This record gives sequence, C-alpha cells and structure tokens, in this order.
Amino acid sequence: MKAGVSREQIAQRVDALFMRLAVDHPEVYTGSQRGVVTPLVEYWTGSARLHLWIMLSAALLLLVASMMSASNLVLSRMLSRSSEIATRIALGARRVDVLAQLGAEGFVVAVIATLAGLGIAEAAIRFLVRWAPADIPRLPEASLNLNAFCFAACAAALAAIACSLMTAWPAIWIDIETALREGGARTSLSRRAGRTRSIFILAQAAVTLMLLAVASLLTMSYRAMMTADTGFAHRDALSMNLQLRGADFDAKARRAFYTDLLKRLQDAPGVTSAAAVLLRPLEGTVGWDVPYEFEFEAGARDNRVLPKGNYEVVSPGYFKTVGTELLEGRDFDDHDSEAGEPVAIVSRALAERIREAGHTPVGYRMRLGLGGPHWLKIVGVSADARYRSITRKGVDPFVPYLQAAPPTNYVVIRGTLPPRDLAALVRKALAGIYPNQAVAGIATIGELIDRNAARHRFNMIFLLWFGICAAILAATGVYSVLAES
Repeated sequence: MKAGVSREQIAQRVDALFMRLAVDHPEVYTGSQRGVVTPLVEYWTGSARLHLWIMLSAALLLLVASMMSASNLVLSRMLSRSSEIATRIALGARRVDVLAQLGAEGFVVAVIATLAGLGIAEAAIRFLVRWAPADIPRLPEASLNLNAFCFAACAAALAAIACSLMTAWPAIWIDIETALREGGARTSLSRRAGRTRSIFILAQAAVTLMLLAVASLLTMSYRAMMTADTGFAHRDALSMNLQLRGADFDAKARRAFYTDLLKRLQDAPGVTSAAAVLLRPLEGTVGWDVPYEFEFEAGARDNRVLPKGNYEVVSPGYFKTVGTELLEGRDFDDHDSEAGEPVAIVSRALAERIREAGHTPVGYRMRLGLGGPHWLKIVGVSADARYRSITRKGVDPFVPYLQAAPPTNYVVIRGTLPPRDLAALVRKALAGIYPNQAVAGIATIGELIDRNAARHRFNMIFLLWFGICAAILAATGVYSVLAES
C-alpha cells in the first residue's frame, strides 16, 4: 500500500471493483461480494502468532526449570567442596576471589553446555520441520541462523553462569570454623544456603506444575475438539476440485455440466451418493460471506450492517453425502430449478433466530445479498457444521445450484469403493463429458478435518513434551537434595 492509504480505503476500492464486475459479469458476480484486505505479514503469520508466543513462553519456562535443576546440582557439588572453600578462605583468599574462581568454572561448563545444546537444537529443528504441520507459515525456512545462534548461545551461557553464581554466593558465606572442624564431603551448608536450596526446589516445582497444567489443558481441549460433532458424519466421503474456466462455461453450461456429471456418478456401480458444492468443508478460513435478513426484519437496518453467513451452493443429495443431518423440512430436489420458486436451507443457528422472533423456520422467507430482489423460501433446517474452522461453528445458508449464480467448484462422492477407485470413477465420468477438465485437491472429509486439527495437535504434543522434560528435571533436582541429605 502507498504511504497514507489505510486498509479501509483499500477495502472501499475493492468493493467498488466488485460492483463493476457484477455489472459486467452478472453470471458470476452478484453484487454482494466484498473484499477482505489483509496485510501480507498478517496473512502469513496471523493465526500462528499466538501459537508462537505460547511456544516461546513454554521454552522460557523450561529454561527456568533447567536453571533450577542445574542450581540444585551445583549446590550439591558446593556442599562436597565446603571444606576446600573454607580452607582457601582460612589461608587468606578473599571471598570475592573464591567467587570469581567458581564463576570461571561455571563459565567453562556454560561453554560446553552451550555447544552441546546448539547441536541438539539444530537436530531438533530438522526433526520439527519434518514432523510439524505444513500449514505453519514459513516453517520450512526455520533454521539456526546467526541471529538465532547468538540469542541461543547468549541465553544458554547467561543461564549457566547465573546458576553457578547463584549457588556460589551462599557457598562462600559458610561458617569456616564449623566446616574445618567437621570436614568430609557431606558438610552441611549455612542456613542461607539451605534457604537458597529450598527456593530453588519450590521454583522448579512451580514451573513444572505450570507446564504440566498447560499441557494437560491443551490435551483435554484437543480431545474435546476431536470428539465434538463437526457436522460431517461421513469422514470417508471423497471431495475434489473441479473449477470450470473459460468462455465455454457460462452459468447455464456449468449447471448442465454438473447435472450430467452427477447423474453419471450416481449411476456408477459402487457409488452411494454424489453431490456438488461451492466450497467444501474446512477448505480455508476465507469463503463467501453474504449478508442476510429475514422477512420480519426487512428494512429495519442499513444493508451495509446486515449480519453475514457462510454462503454455500449445493446440489441435491449434498447433506446425505457429507453426513449433515437434516433436522426439519426437506432436501433440495430437481424441481428447485431456475424456473421454480427460489428456496434455501438454513443451519440450526439461523433457524433459532427465526424461532426467537416467534416464527416457524420451514416456510419462512429470507433474503441473501445486499437488498437482493428475491425472497427465498426456507424448505429445510440442517444441523450446524464447522465449515471454516474445526474450533467453531458458523451460520450457513444453502441455496440449490440450479438457482444460484455462483458456480459449484467441488464434487463430493461417497460409496463402497476405496477413495482411489472413487477418484478414478470421477475421472472416467469427466472423460465422457469434457476430457480436458483437470481434477485437483483430492481429499476425504476425514483428511480435511485432520488437516485442520494438525496445528492444534502439534501444539499439544509439543507442550506435553516440555512438561515431561520439566518433570524429569524436577525429579533430578529432588534426587540431588535427597542424595545430599
């Protein structure tokens, strides 16, 4: 965008473009489409930003847990060296000099630990890039570059040095006379050192519980999300993209094409049902958001502030094919054509709005688009489904493909054959109608659901491993205390 041009101004210009396209190409554009203006950075990282912050917070918590565990181990080591430290101080060494020596020893350990950690980090990054979902923005570009190397090296070095100094400081204030008199490798530290150890243990336990609690909550959330009703009971239904392009495919030709194709598929052996749809379930977060209004609220609000629903164009048998239950009324049929009465099917969420106004959904009328001229009679109510995201449901108005200007772009087919054979049937049927038509984006409904849930599963497993690592570190710290008690 040019300097001084806001997102709202760009959106207004895009909307004006859609209005001109509706005039020039009424067979494709209805005049109700509106553009969604999104900065490129937000488009690439928008939904991933929160997840990345969660991962960074978990990594920092794990670093704190590691520091607490290392501090306990170093403190146990200082306990075994109490006689040595007391002897140095008794022979005239300044406490500052002893502290500097212990800090230098910690620095050497920090360098070794940093190099080992960076090597493990490089291997872990390669593993995560292969294992993580493909929809995480720019994940293949992830690597241990110079900036990441410097940050990780500095963080690891500072953490190791801090552990050494935090444990060395109380160690140099031991009671010299008691330490020399008792001697041995199990001399007790001062009361200050005991308090420091207690603080380390409590902090490590708190961080570990925090990580495990977050990981447990994510696990329960993921299980609830995967067991929730998505609105699509037939996970084995196969979908594919068949976008028709070119001057040969006007609105009438597209409808004839899909009518012929669906009849061939429904008559094929091994096919239970087949249907067409504008946008298949969980194809993406962007779709056809169309304003709607019911007859009881007609003219009550400005058209520009009408609520919007996820607009879908479907053929008869679509709900049966994907496994969405029809709660009331009927499905579309061949009589819902261009010459018939304009009709629609609405999801339960839209039907509830009609009931709240004191009307019965089936038989009531609604209008789609910005003040569109046609009222649609509602002939059915479908169960709510998750078309845009697996985490939430929307409001969905459906219209029959023989009455809609926007084209259907996807075919959904279900049968007794495996997905590969069903895809071959579609290609065979296409060869008899339009051999040059390509088939793309072949996936079952179950695969689309799993693909949409992949990032949530990745976050859950990632944080669960963080929690397990923190628990192991906490157990190591407790063992060091018990071993020296």
